[in-house]
Amino acid sequence: MGDARRVARHQGRHVGVAAPAGRGGGTRGRDRLPPAESLRASRPGDAPGPRPSPRAPGGARHPPGLRPACPLAPSALRRRHRLGVSALRPRLGLAMVLRVFRWAPGGEERAQDYPVTPREGMTVLDALVEIQRGSDATLAFRHACRVGMCGSCAMVIAGRERWACRTLLARLPRGTVTVRPLYHFPLIRDLVVDMAPFGRKMLAAGATFVPAAGPAAFAAVGRDTAERRRVDAAIECIGCGMCVSGCTMVAHDERFPGPAALNRVFTLQMDSRDAGRGERSALLLSGDALGRCHGQANCTEVCPMEISPTDSILRLRRRAILALL
Repeated sequence: MGDARRVARHQGRHVGVAAPAGRGGGTRGRDRLPPAESLRASRPGDAPGPRPSPRAPGGARHPPGLRPACPLAPSALRRRHRLGVSALRPRLGLAMVLRVFRWAPGGEERAQDYPVTPREGMTVLDALVEIQRGSDATLAFRHACRVGMCGSCAMVIAGRERWACRTLLARLPRGTVTVRPLYHFPLIRDLVVDMAPFGRKMLAAGATFVPAAGPAAFAAVGRDTAERRRVDAAIECIGCGMCVSGCTMVAHDERFPGPAALNRVFTLQMDSRDAGRGERSALLLSGDALGRCHGQANCTEVCPMEISPTDSILRLRRRAILALL
């Protein structure tokens, strides 16, 4: 069922419809909520009327896993030498279409098609940059490092949260590929979302280090210590927001901190140098924190750093229960 839902969600001609902003805090732009109905781009022969929502709240995704469904660019290029260049040849040189979500303040949402001819090693970000520099300078999207280190280019490509700079065109479905902004973030323009709520939820959850009083000397936690090993799998988050986009509970409870914030809280609660553990424990036991996570592991499934916020939340929950006994 998960695979069928994923295919139905972004198989073709649609972008999600955004609800007006203003739910709980007056953030600018528009809230990126799962679409109530889809918007069909005009094509000859298309029947009028709305299509069924491809992302019904509460529905299950395909089984959780740690690796992206679309191979990342470097690994794909490495596999090319093992499997032979012919593995990519059938996909290169064939025209494809990027169906990009477009919206500007005061305007209507729409889908705009851009024809692209993939080249070997070409990523979605490469294609977007070429479109912006060549045919449409009004297209807005965010990027920085272009090598999978900053997370700025996170967006939903072919129905899945991905980094545009690490997603090879040659590994995407043939034909039309949808490109849209992350879910559950206010929209600024086109593919650019407002990350300010992400930072505010981090602060509200206490996801910042609180230094303890005492000697000013830096206290290092060795990488081979048991304390470090307990958090090793959770410390590489770069704040790209893809886990928040994939989380279904974020849409239902705006006070829920979200998987990224709770994963960071987990690493701090395990840090012997941190003095804020007691105060955070009270926040975690509130009705809008640990208890709101339903363990669907959507966040784990889409994380490009192979972090499991689900596991971090479950471990926080076990610690909280033991503290009450």
